[in-house]
Amino acid sequence: MEIIPDKLNYLTSKKKIWVCVAGATGWAGSELCRGIVLTDDIELVSAVSRKNANKSLNELLNLSTDKNIPIFGTIEEALSVPCDWRTKN
Repeated sequence: MEIIPDKLNYLTSKKKIWVCVAGATGWAGSELCRGIVLTDDIELVSAVSRKNANKSLNELLNLSTDKNIPIFGTIEEALSVPCDWRTKN
């Protein structure tokens, strides 16, 4: 596997990857979210759940973070919060 230099620089820069999890309140998604909030290099910034839209994921799943993680009903709404390859120091 060839690593593109820009991606190598990104991976070694110690900046967080901001992610959005779809299905965040389901059996697999909720466990994934619990794991993400425990990592140093990934930040959970939003979530998708039709049944739990307009709630706080942190409160709903009792996550070990003080950050408010909003739950949206659609992926389009959830992506209004910057995520993916945008970085944070």
